[in-house]
Amino acid sequence: MTVTVTGPELHQALRNWASGLHTDRAALELLIEHDMWLNRRDFVANHVHWVPKEQLALPDEPLAMIEWSEAAAALDAGDLIASSSQAAILRIALSLVGVRSVDLREALSGLGWASVGPVCGAMAAAAGAERQVLITVAPTPRPDFLTE
Repeated sequence: MTVTVTGPELHQALRNWASGLHTDRAALELLIEHDMWLNRRDFVANHVHWVPKEQLALPDEPLAMIEWSEAAAALDAGDLIASSSQAAILRIALSLVGVRSVDLREALSGLGWASVGPVCGAMAAAAGAERQVLITVAPTPRPDFLTE
């Protein structure tokens, strides 16, 4: 079934699928926090699939899954147009689920400060330590001449 829904309903269905798998949940939460990939209709329609309702063990808990390998192939083929930081976020998520290895030096060097927190949070979550690690990203201070 092709997914046409985005937002909280999609997020919950994906969380239901990733439940209990630290690395899958970390990759998913990274995409949710980044707030770009799961809002792109082309990404969702082509790389997220719903489990049909009649196949659900619990009909009130919808399941959707990201086809990570398909997303990786599309990114590599240039079918998913993205900025370098958006592509880096997806590559890091792909690495967390084991679909590909990522060069962290390359992936992290192009990220803006707003993406650093979610990436650090994903690393902690992948290790099963999201409740033990607090990540705070302070905004870049203004130059003195702007504060006077």
